[in-house]
Amino acid sequence: MKQNKLLLILIAYFGFVSLGFFDGVLGVAWPGMRETFQLLNRAQGVLVTLGVIGYISAGLANGRFITRYGIATLMVASAFLALFSRTLQAAAPGWWLVVLAAPLAGVGAGMLDAGMNTYAAARFRPRLINWLHASFGIGTTLGALAMTGILTAGGTWRVGFGLMGGLQLILLVLMMITFRRWRLDEPEAAGGEDGGYASNWETLRQPRVWLGIIVFFLYTGVEVGFANWAFTILTESRGFGEGTAGLLATLYWGCFTIGRIVLGFIETRLDHLVRWALFGAMCGALLFAVDLNPAVTILAIILLGMVQAPVFPALIAYTPRRVGKTHAPNAIGFQIAAAGIGVAVLPGTAGALGDWIGLEAIGWFILSVSVGLFVMHEMLKRDDRLQASDHR
Repeated sequence: MKQNKLLLILIAYFGFVSLGFFDGVLGVAWPGMRETFQLLNRAQGVLVTLGVIGYISAGLANGRFITRYGIATLMVASAFLALFSRTLQAAAPGWWLVVLAAPLAGVGAGMLDAGMNTYAAARFRPRLINWLHASFGIGTTLGALAMTGILTAGGTWRVGFGLMGGLQLILLVLMMITFRRWRLDEPEAAGGEDGGYASNWETLRQPRVWLGIIVFFLYTGVEVGFANWAFTILTESRGFGEGTAGLLATLYWGCFTIGRIVLGFIETRLDHLVRWALFGAMCGALLFAVDLNPAVTILAIILLGMVQAPVFPALIAYTPRRVGKTHAPNAIGFQIAAAGIGVAVLPGTAGALGDWIGLEAIGWFILSVSVGLFVMHEMLKRDDRLQASDHR
């Protein structure tokens, strides 16, 4: 049994490496994609938005899909869709096909993200969940590093997208081999009722679920928004060379990953850990926005990478405790969907501001989002305290 569990843990970690690879690749690959298809910066928002439409759909259907088909079918379908869509994008003769394949890629990513988080929240300890999300950071770090190496060697963004397809092929094979081993236990309903998961509408009646949705929406806007635009800001506004900027983008994800690995050893007071992490994110965003000198910019990149590390996994690990096991698959799916909306709306808005006002406006926009995120998390903590007092 222990060997079986270890195997599934390793496959889950590899799945999140493949999931994170895209976020690492896109920020570094974007200037080349923009040049290939003669695009404006705001076009990145179109690509991401269409991908997120699929991502959101998968997140919203997470609980229903798992109940009807099982977690194993969800995982296989996610890998197949991601493989197919990334292959199309890598070989796309025009921007239209890159965009057309984006919703399929989003569905594949959303199914993997929501499904694997649901499985991890039910089966893994908080430490393993942190390391699961550290695997996402490893993927983003490797993606940024690989894309930087490809460009430095004279390659194009297409090679990076081809590598993503290769990772999905490996994941698909692994999921098919271990198909029968992926199982979730049916939860017991409260009050002596028959066991089962709550409906979407029952879950959405809980105010704390909505607070969690808003927190996830804002969080990914900061994390991915900074990652998507840091390379462009550094090269086109602050005078950094392409190679240096690519290494700094890799440094951001590297610090992010190291933070998740280290913080995986912390399994208590997750809500307080998130509070201080979000405060640190505000400080890092402020340092980046003011642009005092290159050293401060580098410090801001390191700080933002480190402090954001525990936020997403800690919030996921805390969800079953916050909403109850019967609501957890739905709530996690909604949170993943909200995170996807944040990825689509906020970085895209930042890009539009960069076109209209100037690239430096992006840094101030990310700072404003980080402040809103801190405030909303404090409201979520306040709701937790009120709920705890009502049960005494």
